Amino acid sequence: MLLAGVPQVCQTQQVQQGPSPTNVDLSRFLPPNATLVKQLRVDFGDNAGLETVLAYASESGPSIAMGIRVLKNGAVVFEESDAVINGVAQPKQSR
Repeated sequence: MLLAGVPQVCQTQQVQQGPSPTNVDLSRFLPPNATLVKQLRVDFGDNAGLETVLAYASESGPSIAMGIRVLKNGAVVFEESDAVINGVAQPKQSR
């Protein structure tokens, strides 16, 4: 995984889908009607420990949106998303 502005090499750890070990409900960090596709734990090498990265997707009519959100200390600190309508990419949304 490459993130702009992160010069170090990141290490990831895949988390199995289903309830997380701490039973944290991650749905509040996802857009409405989005489905969690993958949850990863990432060490960005900044001595802050592992961060949570959520990959999500949602479908509304002919539009499909997908994106990632990085969580740190219980808040979304980075988001990148994109949408496609009938195979045509829509403008990117960043936070």
